[in-house]
Amino acid sequence: MAISVPLVSSGELAAHLRDEDLLVCDCRFAGDADTSRARYESGHLPGAIHVYWLEDLAAADTTVTTFLPDPDEAADRLGRLGITHETTVVAYSDGGNLYPSRLWHVLAHYGHEQVALLDGGIENWEAEGRPLERGSTPPRPATFRPRVSPWRRREGYPSAAR
Repeated sequence: MAISVPLVSSGELAAHLRDEDLLVCDCRFAGDADTSRARYESGHLPGAIHVYWLEDLAAADTTVTTFLPDPDEAADRLGRLGITHETTVVAYSDGGNLYPSRLWHVLAHYGHEQVALLDGGIENWEAEGRPLERGSTPPRPATFRPRVSPWRRREGYPSAAR
C-alpha cells in the first residue's frame, strides 16, 4: 500500500489489510499503560498492534515526555514494533489524532515517509460496520535504521535538553 496523502479512508485501509508491507497501529491512550492496553485488547482493527506513546514514542530518562527518543532508542523501539523503512504505517486512535500524530512525527523525524492517519479513527471504522478483533496481535520485530534529514537535525537534540 503506497501512501501519498496523510489521511487514508477506512475503505482504502480495509482493501489493503492483508498487504504484507502494511502495519496498522492502535495508538489509543486511556491514561496509563494498563488501561490503554486493555482498551486495545477489548477491540481493535484487524491485525493492528498496540502502540503506547510513553513507552514507544517518548524519550527515556527524562521527565519531559514530549522529547523524541534519541536515534538509538528510536531504532530499538520502532524495530520492536516491526517498522522498517519499507513498511507502510497507518495509525489510528479514538477522539482525535493526537497520539497517532505523535507516531507520525517520530517516524517522519527519523526518515520514514510511508505513514498516514486513519481518517475518522476507530469510531468511523465501527460506524461503517467494519470488524474489530479482540486480544492482542504481537508485533513482528524488524530492524529500523533512523535517518535524520539535515533540515530536521538540531545540534545536541535531544540530549542537550535533558
